[in-house]
Amino acid sequence: MKRKAKAAIPKASISTWRVRYQKTQKRIAARISADPRAAINEGYEAIDYGVEMLLKLIESKALFHKMVSRDGTEDHSHDEAISCLCSRADWIAGKIAEFARAGDPAALIRVWCGAKQYAEVVHYVATTKPQRLRLLAGNSLFVPSLRAKSKTFTHDFKQVAEAIGLSQECNINMDSTAMHQLDKPATRLVAEILQDIAFWQRSIKWDEESLKGMRRLAIERPGSEWEKYRNVSRDDWLRDHYPHNPEFFVYRELPPFTKDTVSEWWEKAVKPYLEKASTLTKIRDTPFYESLRKATATGKDYEIRDELKRRCKPKLRTLAKPA
Repeated sequence: MKRKAKAAIPKASISTWRVRYQKTQKRIAARISADPRAAINEGYEAIDYGVEMLLKLIESKALFHKMVSRDGTEDHSHDEAISCLCSRADWIAGKIAEFARAGDPAALIRVWCGAKQYAEVVHYVATTKPQRLRLLAGNSLFVPSLRAKSKTFTHDFKQVAEAIGLSQECNINMDSTAMHQLDKPATRLVAEILQDIAFWQRSIKWDEESLKGMRRLAIERPGSEWEKYRNVSRDDWLRDHYPHNPEFFVYRELPPFTKDTVSEWWEKAVKPYLEKASTLTKIRDTPFYESLRKATATGKDYEIRDELKRRCKPKLRTLAKPA
């Protein structure tokens, strides 16, 4: 029996998700309170089960999609299971990074080993298939790099940077006229925020292009697996992908980041980003946070956040490209 195609992806209910999330948190807290040892064992089993499920999905290629460009010159592949695995890994890696910043030895070991492993992968791909990295590297300001003493370890870092076009398409001014100092904490933080926003802008654009491709396939192949995407709107598609990130719709409409658009980027994107609770959490155990706290009257979070915005706002202009 043929599966009935969906006319559109329904809008996600944020309120429903929050209720479900709160119930989950209460259940977890009760489990930990009752038996911490059993709780950690459940955590092991849950993570292992989830990873094994995703790996089997990847192996099965049940959610693997391959599309060829209209002129047939370029193909694109996408595996939803790999994307899911990466999203969960990113979330876990972010938590590990927080513990490492606080000095936890197990987290520091994981961060060190992970940084080494990923840097080696980046270097391997950059020297064997540099075209695979050009889009990512061209838009990137920061890139992992490990090296031993320069006199005993010569490496092709300059050639690799040229091969992958490192920072050539970065949304931050990186030409010879740039006056910013990325070793300053406020400047570095703003640069990281700009890079994060740019990443999500590219992700949204990629998702929109993917939808266009699938809608085209639905027209070209009536009754196929692509039929369910025929009438899916761009907004519904993005809401389904980013149900808990309404700011992404703001990022999508931002103009190019230049001296002329600094005010718009500040009001619509950078200032709201600095006002997130997660931003203060990110810098809380750093000397930068301590200097912010000392500059306030009582050290309350709202005062620290105001001081943070005061210091970061002028840095935004220094990072902008000429108009």
